[in-house]
Amino acid sequence: LAAWRAHARGGRGVGGGEGGGAPLTVAGLEAVRQLYFLTAELRHGGACRAIAAAQGGTAASAGEAETLEEQRESIAEAMGGALDVGRRYGAACSSTAGAREEEDPNVAAEEACVLAAWSRLQMELDCGAPCTGSGALGAAVKSLLARFMLAGRAGLWAHSTGWARENGELHAIDCRRRLLGAAELPRGIVPDVGWSPANLLTLQLEELGLESFPQELCPLLTSLRVLDVSHNRLIEVPAALGKLRSLKTLRLTGNALVFLPPDISGLPSLTSLSIAGNRIRNALAEGCDCQHLLFFDASTQAPADSGVSAETRQRTRRPKGGAAPRSSALETLEVSFSGLAEGPHLEVGCGASLRYYLCMGNDLEKWPELSRCPSLTSLSLGQNLLRALPAKALQGLGELRWLSLEANRIPKLPATLGSLRLLRHLMLQGNRLEELPEELGACTQLRVLEVQHNRLKALPACISKLKVLQFFYAHGNALSDAAADLAVLRAVPSLKLVGLGGNVLDISVLGPPDMLLPGVRLGIGWNGGGPDGPPLPPPLRGGPLLTEILSCGEGLHFDPAFADGRKARVLAVCFMAQGAPTAQWVGQIQMCRASLLDVDALYICDPANAWYLQDPERRWRGIEHFSRILRTYTEGYGERVLLLGGSMGATACLLFAEFAGVALACSPQVELRIGQGRFLEPEVLDAFEAQIAASLRRCPGRVVLHVGRRHLFDAAAARKLRAQAPSVVHVAYHETEQHNTTKYLTQRGVLTSMVKMAVAHLHAATTLAAVLAPESEDVGWLEHLKHI
Repeated sequence: LAAWRAHARGGRGVGGGEGGGAPLTVAGLEAVRQLYFLTAELRHGGACRAIAAAQGGTAASAGEAETLEEQRESIAEAMGGALDVGRRYGAACSSTAGAREEEDPNVAAEEACVLAAWSRLQMELDCGAPCTGSGALGAAVKSLLARFMLAGRAGLWAHSTGWARENGELHAIDCRRRLLGAAELPRGIVPDVGWSPANLLTLQLEELGLESFPQELCPLLTSLRVLDVSHNRLIEVPAALGKLRSLKTLRLTGNALVFLPPDISGLPSLTSLSIAGNRIRNALAEGCDCQHLLFFDASTQAPADSGVSAETRQRTRRPKGGAAPRSSALETLEVSFSGLAEGPHLEVGCGASLRYYLCMGNDLEKWPELSRCPSLTSLSLGQNLLRALPAKALQGLGELRWLSLEANRIPKLPATLGSLRLLRHLMLQGNRLEELPEELGACTQLRVLEVQHNRLKALPACISKLKVLQFFYAHGNALSDAAADLAVLRAVPSLKLVGLGGNVLDISVLGPPDMLLPGVRLGIGWNGGGPDGPPLPPPLRGGPLLTEILSCGEGLHFDPAFADGRKARVLAVCFMAQGAPTAQWVGQIQMCRASLLDVDALYICDPANAWYLQDPERRWRGIEHFSRILRTYTEGYGERVLLLGGSMGATACLLFAEFAGVALACSPQVELRIGQGRFLEPEVLDAFEAQIAASLRRCPGRVVLHVGRRHLFDAAAARKLRAQAPSVVHVAYHETEQHNTTKYLTQRGVLTSMVKMAVAHLHAATTLAAVLAPESEDVGWLEHLKHI
């Protein structure tokens, strides 16, 4: 530890710069490795021996410690300071990874070994020891790290490895690696000391960049129950996997598989099979013979012939449908975005236990046969081509809690909708509904009702019977009787949020917007009696809040950094949906200003909740409408414009990227043609896609997409955008399955830092330009440098 600290003070271990001290030495690396191995021994027995070894054999000092707990605390305290140095050193190494290509490969491999050790050490400090047993595990750790990390030089990566023991036997290995670039499983992936392959129960090899799986391992793993090789580059898996007779869970998500060996679907113990995010042509057939399957996920199958012409894809179109797995115990069936023209067929006796039937984003034109599914609680058939909802479609589905039918072509709902007494979430947006049935009032447990972008002319009185309804969305309809519709909503005592933007409600005679539904967040923009109607009254005279400003009228608010009319160096344009809106990005802008980064803010929401494609006159000319607004407000800022948005707001970042020096777009919705925008007219979708392509071409800066690595739909869309404009679009992947990456980044405390860094980047570009070419001779260089 002392050697490492001395090296860190004198070398680049702290600063990472050139010429800051002595070059990295093997002795310094060895000190860190010894510290790590000391930790392993300490946590797994032999504490006194480990301390004695670390102190050069002075066992007396270790023996003076009264208890083992005191020894642990002493070592933990010593590691604390070193861990901070290690983290900074790791960050410095990562930032200069490109400069290491010409260095000694052995030294680079040693650096990789050290970073892996630090990652493991941090995991143990944060999560506790993953296993118990004798000091033999320490030897296994040494063997694995040495062999695995030095097997080949592949640069630096984030790495974590875990082991677990029971009764002295190793039974779980969890090894995950990113940015490795290896094409096959390195030798030494498992320790060669103190374990037997026959006793291994869990093997996780996620994100290793593997292109093949070693089939020679399969006959040895006779007790294996969980195998996870998700998010690799596997083109095929060996048929020998069919010999894993004890296997219960098999995860092959996010590879490039075109088919599975037939033996796999017949594994006798298999209860969970995930093949989502591959290129399997007939995904349903792969799990049809699994007799005991509980969970089957074959969603998001990309075309096996990606990149070929449309004519070729049409000739090789996937089969219309197929049979669901023949398992009477099946509980979850997930086949969304798999190109199916028919829903999975459930054989007799195979749907009694089914609870989740998820088949969204396909080409279904007919309602699937669900009469054999009395236990169904979640049914998702949205974003298909359904033209009708038969009267018998919902019979026998009394256990439903979630029903998703959005973005279809349904003109009318049957009266049997009222039989869903336990329904809590009903999604009907993007259909062709002209009215809602009175029987809807029988769904007394309904919490969320979404009917935006239909053809509703009035709200039925039955909505007033939904006493626990909290969220109601009806944007973009033809509602015109403001007094009657608001009277219906006032009778619902539990309402929290209502969206009525983009209708033709004349609210000019009903008083201030904040009094229309007291206590409810109300989005009411783009109403006022239609294009020729009277204007909306000023919202909340006498100091309106931002959220309430965005809820009314144009959904637009400019917040200058300076009260004297001066422009700040940077303009941040914050996009959001109006559902009713939440004033997003306000906290991040305030934190920038608190850090002395002057930034003006323009908050823009979409009153129609229509991906910024609709305009106040309901003519789907939103691109022109919002472009005019942006052109006006960005004048004078040059390229010093930051665009911010999440989900639908992130879509706006792409639509208007031509105005951006930097754009941070969190999980943009861009695949509208097969997603929630499927109800839009073809010419609107064509204009949408053309605008994104043109705006990215004209973008003077860069667009950074933040998406969840495990959200397959968002990740695929991000890769497509990156391929479309590789010099402009950059993708940052995050370890989440959720679409809402804005929330994910906020919960981890990094969103504000990201925004501040983007603003600082634009500030620095401005300041550097001024330093190189000052506007006047009176301004000294020192004043300019202070801004940097």
